[in-house]
Amino acid sequence: MLTRHARQFAIVLAALFGFVSAARAGGGPENVLLVVNTRSWASISVANHFIRLRQLAPANVLYLDYAGPIDQVSADQFLTLILRPAMRAIDERRLAGQIDYLVYSSDFPWAVDFSGPLAGANLPIQWRPVGSLTGLSYFAPTLSAGDIDFLSPAANQYCPPVKQFDEVPDTRAFRSWYGWGRDGARLEAGGRRYLLSTMLAVTSGRGLSVTEAIDSLRQSAAADGSHPRGTVYFTLDGDVRTRTRQPTMAAAAGALAKLALRAEVVSTPLPRGKPDVVGLTMGAADFNWQESGSKFLPGAIGDNLTSCGGMFRYGDAQTPLTNLLRGGAAGASGTVVEPYALQAKFPLPFVHVHYARGCSLAEAFYQSVASPYQLLVVGDPLCQPWADRAQLALQEPLAAEWRGGVRLTPAIVAQGRAPIDRFEWYLDGQHLATSAGFETVTVNTAAMSDGYHELRLAASELSPLETQAQIVIPGWFNNRGQSVTLRRTDVGTVRWGESLRLALASPGAAQIVLVHQSRPIARVAGEAGELNLDPLVFGMGPVRLQAVAIGHLAPDVQIVSKPLDLYVEPMPPIHGQGIDADEPLLPGFVLETSDGRKQIIHQVANEHWLREAGAKPGETYTIVGLIETPAADVHQFQLRHGGRLAISVDGQTVYDAESEPDALRMAPVNLARGRHQVRLVGKAGAPARLELAFGAAGIRPLNGLWLRHFASAEPPKPATVPQAETKTK
Repeated sequence: MLTRHARQFAIVLAALFGFVSAARAGGGPENVLLVVNTRSWASISVANHFIRLRQLAPANVLYLDYAGPIDQVSADQFLTLILRPAMRAIDERRLAGQIDYLVYSSDFPWAVDFSGPLAGANLPIQWRPVGSLTGLSYFAPTLSAGDIDFLSPAANQYCPPVKQFDEVPDTRAFRSWYGWGRDGARLEAGGRRYLLSTMLAVTSGRGLSVTEAIDSLRQSAAADGSHPRGTVYFTLDGDVRTRTRQPTMAAAAGALAKLALRAEVVSTPLPRGKPDVVGLTMGAADFNWQESGSKFLPGAIGDNLTSCGGMFRYGDAQTPLTNLLRGGAAGASGTVVEPYALQAKFPLPFVHVHYARGCSLAEAFYQSVASPYQLLVVGDPLCQPWADRAQLALQEPLAAEWRGGVRLTPAIVAQGRAPIDRFEWYLDGQHLATSAGFETVTVNTAAMSDGYHELRLAASELSPLETQAQIVIPGWFNNRGQSVTLRRTDVGTVRWGESLRLALASPGAAQIVLVHQSRPIARVAGEAGELNLDPLVFGMGPVRLQAVAIGHLAPDVQIVSKPLDLYVEPMPPIHGQGIDADEPLLPGFVLETSDGRKQIIHQVANEHWLREAGAKPGETYTIVGLIETPAADVHQFQLRHGGRLAISVDGQTVYDAESEPDALRMAPVNLARGRHQVRLVGKAGAPARLELAFGAAGIRPLNGLWLRHFASAEPPKPATVPQAETKTK
């Protein structure tokens, strides 16, 4: 323990250097690999906020140019395009010993069909060969090698077996290198290994808007350590979906009571008029949380047992899990294929017990479900409302510039629930050293490149949960006088569609690369240059840019600039000017083909509808329709098309590109509430193809229900020519 004088000194250090300290039960930002889809502005925007809220280092973020489907993929696509690149990045970045969480931003496929590799296998119908993105990623350490043991109803040995209904399982910490035995015990050697996995959000199909997803992540981060006082509700209304989990409800309620949390069993599908929902275990096929009159407290887990909770295509049955997230839950789960009412595939009511004992959201979920391969878990994996916080600092003051050997000694400003067991030091996201106590660690800055570096200190407490606390310590190394600078040459708001002007300079550099986290964006040759960029490339929200100078002393020497932190705003909202707000709209949109023929299209039955409507390869076509947006928000077009296509809304161009027919494209547009005119002008590819979806809180396929027209736009009906009367001679 620190003396009173040392404790006061540490507090002054924290104030002077602005160190940010946070505790995360069962892991922190150093233990996460976040995977982002660079083809999706939504995926990048959601990731931007999570990175800033959770202070992820660039090394912990993987940007994938993922061009595959965002609903369901084959096992080969999943392994080749997503999982193996992620596992390879962990190895290449030397993160294998520290990554416990494999987390996906939005716009990745939520379901994986692995029936191909299991062709000929005689599987029982209740163990169908379709898994979820997160469920299969949980088994990543063995799945990539071809192991299919995840099909077992007790495949997850991190979830302790419940042998008696009145038995309350222990709560354990998770680390990816821990091995787990058949009886759920942690082994000294061998055993099964896993990776905790969630999606941050679903922003396609029946998902959330990007704005809703961001608000959910903000609320989850703010809930950390808040110890919310509320009630965990269990529903039991006679439905098999609620009866399946009834046997352990009483034991879970008793365990929650010992943690000073109320638990209540209600006989309705949803708790009604309850303002204090801190956790929910329910079972209903169709429901509307917003109409229940109940309210989730920040950080709550909402868990529903139903068949289609993890299915997000429009037309899928039952209520998706996103209804609970929209209602304020920090995390929810649902299966991506008919699971049948098997308890092993859904979290036990003990999920709330593990959570209330201080686990992270991801730990709580995976510690309570025995067979998670079909279960999609969505939400902030690091959310931990009941974890006690330790606060860290350093004992020694640090100079503005670091030279030679820099001595660092940890200090505790405020103690957590248990004493500290060990300290872990990281440099630029990679593990540097471990110290067992308040030992001094020396960093030899002369052995590293000049420029900006980030030191991180994580402390794990001596407890079964191994609760962690972290601080991030920025440093500028200067042993050789080499530097690189990055600055804006413009002023004001950074907004889509408006040029962001940047100047980069590093005397003696061969080239300078602009990076967004770990993603190269642009480069300039030589030791100085300027860039003009559309901020849309960075997505929306908080963005950290750095310049990396290359080739000072050797081709592999890289010098990194101090961060340039920006906040990227969407374009100003478009208002539908001059559109009659009262005239009734008729279903369908107007399609005009190159031969001048106009027709009203009501339904798009298949991907060939454009060709069947008369559009020919190489010829132009025009689509005009009106949409009504119920609320102001950033909407998006999701489309696949061959040839060239331009989209304008109320006269403003929001998309103009050439594309291959199978490539998924996404175009955001900020729309005010009301009516808007949409105009598409395309040059058909070979074959003529157009798939189009649109929306904000839910992305709906193109059809006559959302893209409509005024009666005045009806094309003229063909004239009816009476047949000449024929006389019989």
